[in-house]
Amino acid sequence: MKSYIIDIDGTILDGSSELNNSKQFMQFLQNTGSDFLLATNSIKSHDLQVQRLRAIGITVSTEIIYTPIDSINKYLERNKINNVYVVGNESEISQIHATHSSNMPELIILLDFEKNNFSYNNLQTVIDHIAEGAKIITASRSTYYLKYKKKQIDTGAFVCLIESVTGLSIPVF
Repeated sequence: MKSYIIDIDGTILDGSSELNNSKQFMQFLQNTGSDFLLATNSIKSHDLQVQRLRAIGITVSTEIIYTPIDSINKYLERNKINNVYVVGNESEISQIHATHSSNMPELIILLDFEKNNFSYNNLQTVIDHIAEGAKIITASRSTYYLKYKKKQIDTGAFVCLIESVTGLSIPVF
C-alpha cells in the first residue's frame, strides 16, 4: 500500500475552490484505506484547514494535517525552549507551545507580519532581541503572495530585511 503526502493549497484548494477533482481523489484514498498526510506551508490552524476542506466536501480529521507550526512546536520541545517572541496574530500565537513574551525571549518566531500591521518599532524589537542573544526562525521565506492578482508583501520580505541587518541566515520550518 502506498502512502501519500498531499499539498493543500495549490493542489486540493485554490483559496476556497476545489482543484483537480481533489474531492474525488480524496474519497478514493479514504475508500481504499490509503495512508495520507495533508501538508501545507500555511500557518492557518488545523481546525481552519479542516473547515476549508469540508466546505468543498472533503471530510478529514485534524490529525492528518501538517503545518510549519507543527515543525516549530517539535523544535521547541526538542530544544526545551519555553520563552518565545512570536510575530503573528493571536490565532497564530495560540498554536505555539511556549510562552509568548517580549521579555528576554530565547527564540523569535516569524509567522505573519500582515494581520497585525507590524511596524518599524516591532521590527526594531526583533533586531534588539537578536542583539541580546535570542535565536530566530521563520515559517516562510515567501517574499510575496498574490491577492486579487496583486503582489502582497509576505513574511520572507521581512526575513530578508532582518538577515541583511543582522548578518544571520534565518532557518525555515
